[in-house]
Amino acid sequence: MLLFLGLTIFTQSIFSADTSAKIAERVVQLTNAQRAQHGLPSLRPNFPAATQALEHSLNMSQGRTSVGHENFSLRTEKIRQEIPINGIGENVAYLKAAKGDIAERAINMWMNSPGHRENILGNYTDIGVGVATNSKGETYLTQIFINSGTSTSNITTRSSNLETRARTRPQLGRSNIRAVGGVTVEEITSP
Repeated sequence: MLLFLGLTIFTQSIFSADTSAKIAERVVQLTNAQRAQHGLPSLRPNFPAATQALEHSLNMSQGRTSVGHENFSLRTEKIRQEIPINGIGENVAYLKAAKGDIAERAINMWMNSPGHRENILGNYTDIGVGVATNSKGETYLTQIFINSGTSTSNITTRSSNLETRARTRPQLGRSNIRAVGGVTVEEITSP
């Protein structure tokens, strides 16, 4: 177990917890560097988001869930139980060989994908990153973005989950979810 920027990192990987935490820290730094290049504010580390990101990366690395955004709505609800959020997004990366600058490789992949790039440059305030590498040397990274503002109008939730659905959240109002360019967009408006 390692404490990083107020985030507790638990990992079962070929990397030490220290190395996984350094990769996660570098992902945050590179994400914020991309945002700075576009005139956007830096994202703050967020413990509930990091906890869910790490759990998802560990589950993917151990084959307990598929690579992607399976159970994104469950992660969202777990975070909402801990903190108020007005928007949430998720990026996931899978790197077959754990070599080179893993964080830079993941950021480059995400920045070259329109939906993932939109999350990195999106209207978010906080970030949580989880990194897990299995015994085969496969590395799984999850970024969870949070908008922790207080307004509940025009809230957006993003993942590259291809499921399209609509539901009502009484605490937030009407939610319409639609697929846009391979990214699921959830817009929540005040009741």
